[in-house]
Order: sequence, then C-alpha cells, then structure tokens
Amino acid sequence: GESVEVSPRGRGSARTRLIRGGEFLMGTDRPKIVGDGESPSRLVRISQDFLLDAYEVTNGEFSAFADETRYVTDSERYGWSFVFHLELDP
Repeated sequence: GESVEVSPRGRGSARTRLIRGGEFLMGTDRPKIVGDGESPSRLVRISQDFLLDAYEVTNGEFSAFADETRYVTDSERYGWSFVFHLELDP
C-alpha cells in the first residue's frame, strides 16, 4: 500500500506513517521452510487505514514497552522461540 507521512498525534511520532487499507499478495509460492505458514501466497485485504512506525523498534524500545505494559512474548509464554537465524543473509 501507499505510505504517507502524517503529523504526530496520540502515541504517534514524527517517524509514524499512514498505511492505507487495500489488497495485496502476502506470502510465497516458493517457501524455504514449508511449515512456517508463509505459503501459499494469498490475497489479503486490510479494511482500515492504520499508523505504523517507519523504522524498526529497538531492543531498548521493546523492553520499555514490555515493562510498561507487562507484555508477555510468545517465547516467554511457550518457553521457546522459533528463530530463523540460519536463513538470514549475513
């Protein structure tokens, strides 16, 4: 979808972008790991516009968020994490 810069408001920041709703293809028809749920490619519809940071969240920002909200990650909940570290480009 199209990305448009918006003014900070609420919990948004100068790096927040408006993502317009619409349709797009998500996933792949040539998965590296068949069981990861990323295949087959499929049409996805986002029904409402939403705000998204333009940059990744740092570990420090995520830690502050988790502390403030008492957020429990899936890896904490299930006691393990499925990480694709062997599939990442160096």
